[in-house]
Amino acid sequence: MKITVHYAVVAIGWTFAAGMGLTLIFGNYDYITGNATMSLGVRALYGAGARSAWGLVIAWIIFACVTGHGGIVNTILSWKGLIPLSRLSYSAYLVHFYVIIALFASQETIFYANYFLLNIIFFGIMVTTMLMSFVFSLAFESPMMELEKIFLPRNKPTSSLNTTQPKTKHELTIHYEIPQIKTLTFQRNDSENDHKEENH
Repeated sequence: MKITVHYAVVAIGWTFAAGMGLTLIFGNYDYITGNATMSLGVRALYGAGARSAWGLVIAWIIFACVTGHGGIVNTILSWKGLIPLSRLSYSAYLVHFYVIIALFASQETIFYANYFLLNIIFFGIMVTTMLMSFVFSLAFESPMMELEKIFLPRNKPTSSLNTTQPKTKHELTIHYEIPQIKTLTFQRNDSENDHKEENH
């Protein structure tokens, strides 16, 4: 789908999406590390509007990519190598929380976090989540999709005419047969009639 959008609107949209997304991700760094204290008003504003603002960022990215204004972002998101991961995204969303709970609930001692350890934990959780989401998808999601195809089939309308695929957008070839009508012919034998008249 190609929708013409003024370049100024595209620039404003990408500026807003990039600025808002980076603010939501890195804006809490000082508060998380303890270098600053978040006031009650800022906490209330963040808690009430952070998820809605993130939804607007994602909505703009989808709109820009669908309408042909995604640029390099659309190229990255359209890469075919991401298709297998996209099939597991919903299952991973459901499973990852329980993987995190199982990991930290099994800790018997206090560990000191550092960047190296956190990276190991992150990649370990990600790999475990993907493996479990693959099993979860095969066990639940895929069978339900097949059952949906069986009980809720989406039949395409068919026509009694034999149609072929159009060669162009506005060309459609239709083949049909006209039943043949059998005709009876009568031949008059004039020589036989003349012979009968002579005998009389």
